[in-house]
Amino acid sequence: GLFQAFAVRSGGFYVVSIPTLRISLQVLYVIMMYISVYPVVITMRNSNVYEERSLGVYDENDPGTLSEASKDPNSIYSKFRGVKKQLATGFGGLSEGKSYFIQQQLRAQLAHDAWWIVFAVFLIMIIEGGQFERDPDTFSVFNVIFEVVSGYGTVGISVGVPDNAYSFCGSWHKLSKLILCAVMLRGRHRGLPIAIDRAVLLPDERQDHAEEEDAAIRMERAVSRHTTNGDVV
Repeated sequence: GLFQAFAVRSGGFYVVSIPTLRISLQVLYVIMMYISVYPVVITMRNSNVYEERSLGVYDENDPGTLSEASKDPNSIYSKFRGVKKQLATGFGGLSEGKSYFIQQQLRAQLAHDAWWIVFAVFLIMIIEGGQFERDPDTFSVFNVIFEVVSGYGTVGISVGVPDNAYSFCGSWHKLSKLILCAVMLRGRHRGLPIAIDRAVLLPDERQDHAEEEDAAIRMERAVSRHTTNGDVV
């Protein structure tokens, strides 16, 4: 049992038949198969410094170049900067801002992935409705969810079919198997469209254009600082 708990994401290592386990443990297996890669995805997206450009995140002004009005804690400019900092880091500080960021990433990832599984289970249950009526225990909704999540996470664990030596999806119709193949393909590449780190992309014309825009923005900010201090540019 302990060995299987550590190897839940590797279908070839499980030694206890899944249907013999308690239903609560099977639910836990579903959760473990589904959320297994989220820490990797969050780390990639959190370390993606190139995404800061699209959010308009740039370095703050040099404290030495600020005007006297901006240094006054009671000035409108100082109050505006305080509000902007709270919006950027969260009202509880930087640590809470980071936790809020992770919560938002998890929420977006769940919304991005969950509808695939729900839609696949819905279609498979429609196709396998006749078998569900004949044997509701074997073709239960939970068994279908278990099989779809296992395929989505490319795990390979299956609840199996009684008195047969193949996986549960082996008793499905061909259309249901094709749907499961599509789910497996989507699950294999589920993080790529929204979580690729731009740091690994090769240089191209779009990247050169973005760097030129960044340089122009920095120049405008530098000119604005000199103008505020009364310098002649």
